Amino acid sequence: MVGLSTKRAHMNSKFGQFFLFKSVVQPGCIVIGIVFVISGLLKLQLPFEFLSVVYSYQIFNQHIGFFVALFLPYLELVLGTFLVMNLFPFEVLCWVFLSTCVFLIAQLWALFSGLSIACGCFGGSATDLIGYSSLGRTFLLFIGIFFLLRHHVNTQKNTNAK
Repeated sequence: MVGLSTKRAHMNSKFGQFFLFKSVVQPGCIVIGIVFVISGLLKLQLPFEFLSVVYSYQIFNQHIGFFVALFLPYLELVLGTFLVMNLFPFEVLCWVFLSTCVFLIAQLWALFSGLSIACGCFGGSATDLIGYSSLGRTFLLFIGIFFLLRHHVNTQKNTNAK
């Protein structure tokens, strides 16, 4: 009797993990991937406006700011595409999490420094100034990525434990 309940619990656990993956994790990765693809494409459409946004944060000098403005849109495009295609999901989520952490810190820096600048989330749009709403959106993205990463880590632990 004990063996039967253990086996049933194991099957429910496997089904639960599969259901969670198919209904939450996979669509979550696709949504975050699409956000990153759109963000990267919009930054590539207006590269000089995005360069201006990077400089307006006043974090980097001219050379590093140029490198960030040149490199970041392509990074977002590649990471987003990989998430949508489910290629190396754990590794890509780690990079997405890291880049979102850096962006969250940069936004906090700008907000508490009193800078009235565009957030640069989706390119160089000057209408979306850094404030609590842009910070809230970035924080929600951060939390979503954190939970997706947590699921991947827990899944990896369960796989290694068997």
